[in-house]
Amino acid sequence: MDRDLGLDVFLTISLDHPEINAVKYLADKEQIILEVALNTAIEPMKRKSFLKKTRDCLDLFHQLAGQKPDLMKVELIDKSEISFLRFYRDVGTLSQDEISLLILILREEFANLLVKDNNDIVAKDAFKRKLKRTLMQKLNRNSSNSTDFLAYRKEGRVFVFNR
Repeated sequence: MDRDLGLDVFLTISLDHPEINAVKYLADKEQIILEVALNTAIEPMKRKSFLKKTRDCLDLFHQLAGQKPDLMKVELIDKSEISFLRFYRDVGTLSQDEISLLILILREEFANLLVKDNNDIVAKDAFKRKLKRTLMQKLNRNSSNSTDFLAYRKEGRVFVFNR
């Protein structure tokens, strides 16, 4: 897999989707993990219904697209009074249309519960190009400490860390 594609997916999701609070890119595993925060704990029946609907919709999407993802996992995790939706995907078959479908399902089910950044990101394209160059340099150094990246949004800014 081309790490260039993985970084593009990572940066596009980080910059374009304010509903997604954090994005983790595991370059060596070629995986993306998306995290969305909901401002309350989700009751068990609603959780089960949402997870089934999401998996069914994504399975149908993949079937219609003629894709067989290497990794697709969706989970809802409660932490105190907040729930986190985590979406695990392989980079090779993840598309912008699939992300849009996931966002649509989230808005339909939890529009009033989404914790999202309502601020626009300024100079998105220039920032994306510069950040991509920097991250590619880190990946090309082949250091095991610099192959995982984490991005999160806050007040119109995207913070990127390498782990």
